[in-house]
Amino acid sequence: MICPECGCDYALARPVCPECGAPSAPSPVERATFPEPALAMWQTSVGMSVLGVFGGGILLGLAADLVAAVPAAALMALRAVQGSFDNSALATGLLVWGMVAIVVQAVAIIVYAKVIYPSYFTDRPRLRSPKLISFLNCSFGSWVFGPLWNAGLTRGERGMSTTVCVVLQAVAIVLALILGTMFFSQLTAVQVGGSRGGSASGDAAASDSTSTWRDGGSSSVSTDAGMFDSPFYGVSFAAPEGWSAAEAAGEDVIAAYSPDGHPDIGFECSVGDAWAHLDDSEREGLARRDMDTGFFDPEMFASEDPFDDERVEKVRLGGVDYIKMSALYEETASGGMAPRYCDLVHVENGIMYFFLFWDDDEYANDCYAQFESAVASATYTWPKSCENE
Repeated sequence: MICPECGCDYALARPVCPECGAPSAPSPVERATFPEPALAMWQTSVGMSVLGVFGGGILLGLAADLVAAVPAAALMALRAVQGSFDNSALATGLLVWGMVAIVVQAVAIIVYAKVIYPSYFTDRPRLRSPKLISFLNCSFGSWVFGPLWNAGLTRGERGMSTTVCVVLQAVAIVLALILGTMFFSQLTAVQVGGSRGGSASGDAAASDSTSTWRDGGSSSVSTDAGMFDSPFYGVSFAAPEGWSAAEAAGEDVIAAYSPDGHPDIGFECSVGDAWAHLDDSEREGLARRDMDTGFFDPEMFASEDPFDDERVEKVRLGGVDYIKMSALYEETASGGMAPRYCDLVHVENGIMYFFLFWDDDEYANDCYAQFESAVASATYTWPKSCENE
């Protein structure tokens, strides 16, 4: 209904214009063109409202899940094609699915609350059936806002409920994006940590046919009394108290430990023969003993796609020099800041020693400090694997 006095567009069911108070007098053309608005024949359907709360909300959630399944399935299919589909890839796909579903459902509710529902108060409502409107109000508004929207149509007043609903849905979208990004970065850290530690040690240690680097290595390892000792690889260190040996995941990993009862936290020690990768020209004027940590630029170990808080630096632990790559710093139980991913690299006698730490469990303990103490206890000797050189 267009007021002939002030031009206000308002519901035909109102007896007077809400702006200027002029009596409602729709023209014959308006009456012939537009049927009665929703308010003129409104009567809340209790049965359809109940059905909307219990059935409509479920249908809305399923529709959002179906839409969100498309990008999630595409992501997992891409990982499968790349040959890197594993548990972390599956977890990432499910995370994307859930996050997108929340955003899609929230956007749908916002559109209904700000576009569809307000049209019921005009002469051109997008829907006119009280039963269908009652159902949709409770489907999109649930048991909280649905009854309020039905009551608003009964009174002929929109009220503030739609604004409150939109604000809450906007907050839900922001929280979903923030939490999704946090969890995604943590999953990526675990995946990148495993691949980077394994690839770095693998690249440095891939020996040629004349190397005896791995021969007999596993048979010379001792883990008695909480100590790891491998004369073959020339390294020994004390395992943290309350940590137990875990399964080694790669061919270059010689030791792995996790806190008791927390398999998603741990560290591993891997080795690589960097000297074996030098050609004759690179070895000229050098001896195996000369190749130590100072031989390498720390930036060589930086990630190609670093995290925002990634750090690459030289540190000294237990009187030994290390190159440290760390990221995902968070507050610890003791109040300090510690990384949830860290790789410490030491080079001695041409051998690269990688100590890789990860925390994907948010265990309320200073696990990183215990890991660092274990690395600080490490001692290095001439490896028996190089006795014939």
